[in-house]
Amino acid sequence: MVNNGSMHYSSKAYKRILKIFLLIKPVYISSHVISYNVSDDRCIEVAMKGTALPVLLDISPSSKYDFGEVPVGEHADILCTLKNSSDVLPVTYQFRRIAHFIAHPPNGKIPPMGSQDIIFSFAPNQVGT
Repeated sequence: MVNNGSMHYSSKAYKRILKIFLLIKPVYISSHVISYNVSDDRCIEVAMKGTALPVLLDISPSSKYDFGEVPVGEHADILCTLKNSSDVLPVTYQFRRIAHFIAHPPNGKIPPMGSQDIIFSFAPNQVGT
């Protein structure tokens, strides 16, 4: 989703509550044979519940960056801001190292409703084709 030139990555669905009930029957192991007694009424019921929350990450000013022509041995920098729009979950990020491109800081954790400035650099060390 694009808003005013910034990119917003999120699930269209908001939080989703998931529930499951498990019925556990005892299993007997004897002489390496696993069996259970169908007439055995002993069992344990377990209820589980969890909430799935979407990742809400805004990237601004855009999601595409053009460094233009940069001479070998020099560099060009572009400032980007990552904003965690979740009011519940932190976002952990990590940029992989790719030849000629650098992100600083290369990794980190953004608290709920927090933001982090990232400097993307293009620093060619050889001529490309």
